Amino acid sequence: MRATSSIDPSLRDPLASARARGAATKSDLLARAGGAFSAEEVATLMGMTVAAVDEQRQRGTLLGVRQARRVILYPTCQFAADGALPGLGKVLAAFAVEGAWTRLSVLLSPAPALGGATPLDALCRGDVAGAVEAVSTFGDHGA
Repeated sequence: MRATSSIDPSLRDPLASARARGAATKSDLLARAGGAFSAEEVATLMGMTVAAVDEQRQRGTLLGVRQARRVILYPTCQFAADGALPGLGKVLAAFAVEGAWTRLSVLLSPAPALGGATPLDALCRGDVAGAVEAVSTFGDHGA
């Protein structure tokens, strides 16, 4: 006869529900960003090598989010038909926070400095200065 476990699965991994919520949040962010490209797709779009795409991510001129241990995805919202949105590098450089997922969340969230528009909206309409101001003040509760 086979013994069955009477231990509640959530007790085996006390962080399971937190991990599930995190995965759902990441999935939602990517959906709100319009999906994501692989490094290979970005390389094709921008006419460069995959290594050059990774170099731009490491320099902070492209936003790449880690999906799995070795998988980095590039949210499509940061690209126009012919490459990265103009001013994207300036906006990414203005962030005071380092986490890529946090940066994506901020880009997609309404900003008081922009009258409720998102920094991404500002960037798409060419308001690089407004987007820079909005992301640079993220988390600044004293202002």
